[in-house]
Amino acid sequence: MTTYVLIGCGGVGYALAPTLTRMLMAVQSSFYLVDGKTIRTANLARQFASSDVGHNKAEALAHTCRRLIPIESPLKIHAVASYLEPATVDQHEWLKHDDLVVFLAADTKATRVAVERILDDTDSDFTLISGGNNEWDGQAVITRRRNGKYLDPLPSQVNPDLLENDG
Repeated sequence: MTTYVLIGCGGVGYALAPTLTRMLMAVQSSFYLVDGKTIRTANLARQFASSDVGHNKAEALAHTCRRLIPIESPLKIHAVASYLEPATVDQHEWLKHDDLVVFLAADTKATRVAVERILDDTDSDFTLISGGNNEWDGQAVITRRRNGKYLDPLPSQVNPDLLENDG
């Protein structure tokens, strides 16, 4: 069974999650929404509702996505209300699953590199779809690992700019 993961429930993640939910609702799988941030009033122009202010982004978005699927749907939606970083790896049980499809919608270079390194340390096969942008450009990179072998380069190999610390 494939496990789907969305890391980053802000602007891009908030737009992507409902579509992924609709696509997966007939599939027996798990969909994890991961974000450690809290919703602020500043987020309301692009995402969430005013009643969500003060709540965790992953939990609020999981609630929204659960409302989109019928009760009998085999899709299980999980919220992980913490960042994915070396100090919190133990809180992310999905990392132990065998077949992962990870959508990375994080807004910093440091986070994108940290996630690729954490995935590299797992024994799981995975597909990583990593997207990011800045003021003038952006990129989306697909990386697949099967049976411990990379079929595609990591995002930081495609774009070494990611290795520059952006804070």
